[in-house]
Amino acid sequence: MLVLLCMSIRRHYWTVAKQLSRLYSGPHFPKQMVRSATPDELDASKPTAAVLVAAFGGLGIHTVQKILTTFNGYYKNLVFISVGVVDSGGFKGADSIVNLQENTEATLCRFVELAHRLGVPAAYRMAIGTDAVAEAERICLQVAGEFSEVTFFSGKIIFQRERWYQRLLHNETGLSIQKRLQWAGLTMVVLPARVLG
Repeated sequence: MLVLLCMSIRRHYWTVAKQLSRLYSGPHFPKQMVRSATPDELDASKPTAAVLVAAFGGLGIHTVQKILTTFNGYYKNLVFISVGVVDSGGFKGADSIVNLQENTEATLCRFVELAHRLGVPAAYRMAIGTDAVAEAERICLQVAGEFSEVTFFSGKIIFQRERWYQRLLHNETGLSIQKRLQWAGLTMVVLPARVLG
């Protein structure tokens, strides 16, 4: 029974990942948004969208796309935020921390490159820790001190027919961070990514 349960959970994650990659397999940006010119430098006084991302892929790309199309040029800067989470299962010494840091930074660099291809000034902030929510809150507060007009964003997978187990399998990290930032007087928007099932 336990093996069947594990196989079912793995199949669920695989199905969701496949649907996300199919829905958002590449940046779906209007052609007029894609620019070849080098973007300007970050201007901390201009409206900034700070995007919390975990990996370079469907959900993160979709979140960037939604910010740029829904708010239609309002945000002049993008700051990408990510936390590399150290867990007991993946920790195998100091090399593991170095690899985690390198992978987190590589992911963020890909998002910055995407923003630059769209002509939007971008930067990233990252941390490594054991508590994703606490570390993300700390970085967000630093970013809020750095940029005078910042709104925080994250993506959340939503299902057409939500079932009880989906909340257990897909963490509510974005919503937890949102509550903490709202308590601190900051604005955070959670943008949905629709998945069938």
